[in-house]
Formats: sequence, C-alpha cells, structure tokens
Amino acid sequence: MPLQQPIPFSTMNIPDLVAVHNQLAQPRGFAPLRAWGDSRCKLVERVAILRTYKPIPPEPKKGKAKRLRRLQPIRDAILEALAFISHYEDAKTGEVVSKRAAKKRDPKTLLSIGLAYPEIIKRVRHRLRKPKWTCEGITLRWTAAKVRNGAPGFEHGTLPQKRPHSAKGKTR
Repeated sequence: MPLQQPIPFSTMNIPDLVAVHNQLAQPRGFAPLRAWGDSRCKLVERVAILRTYKPIPPEPKKGKAKRLRRLQPIRDAILEALAFISHYEDAKTGEVVSKRAAKKRDPKTLLSIGLAYPEIIKRVRHRLRKPKWTCEGITLRWTAAKVRNGAPGFEHGTLPQKRPHSAKGKTR
C-alpha cells in the first residue's frame, strides 16, 4: 500500500482544514462540512480519521449493465431448462415414477431426473429463436455447477439429482 502524503496540519488554519476535510470526505461517502465551530484539534483528528477510510470505488459503466440485460433472457431460459424435472425414479428399484405419483410418495425414496443437455439446448434455442446463439454442453455444465454451489447471481433453487445420458452426436 503506498504511503500517504503528509499534511502540514501545523501551518493550516480552520478554513484550510475544512477544505481538506471536504476533499477527503466526498470520495469516501461522507458529508462535507460547511463550517467548523469546534476546536482546531478535533478537526485535525477528524481529517486524520478520514484518511484511514478507503475511497468508495466508482460505479461500473452502463455498457456492461446493458449487455447483461441483453443476455438475461438467455440466462433465464438456461436456468429454467436446467431446473426442469421430467420425471422421478425410485431410488431402490430404478422404476420410473410420474410427477403425479411422486407427490404421494416419500421424497427421500425418489430421485429427480432432469433433461439431457442436448434436449436443454434444443429447448432453449426453440424458446429464443436465435439461430446465431451458440451454446455447448460445457456452458450448461458450468452454469449447473454455479447453481449447485450457490454462486452469487445463481441462487435459482434446486436442480434435478440426475440427468439421462444422451447418445453422442450433434447437439444442434
């Protein structure tokens, strides 16, 4: 961390100290002073304390927010398709259980089954109708890992416990 430049407090009068205070206060998010009616020592102490605070970083540029809004429908479509549960399986027998029958059974005895990654890509492409949009299985796996880990921005809920394996081939 770079050293701060020393401030010659001993040669400064109260209006100069107020100016230094206001110069330090603004980038740190504190209100500026209009005048000071208390002792000079308290103002010097206040300026010294202000120097210990880090300045608030500037807000991000609007361009990135606009880009994120543009990508939001794609993100929502991917998250919705990843969270979709097609059916359930009995954990012991592997027997397929419908969604209706699963509501009546103990959830601890069932495994939720989602869609295969090629099917997710197909559904997202159909929903968005954007032929130039490219998405591979690795993108879906990365997104699914973020959701499972509860990464910031991916607090979507729960994902299915299993996905069916798909035959190797084109996903487009």
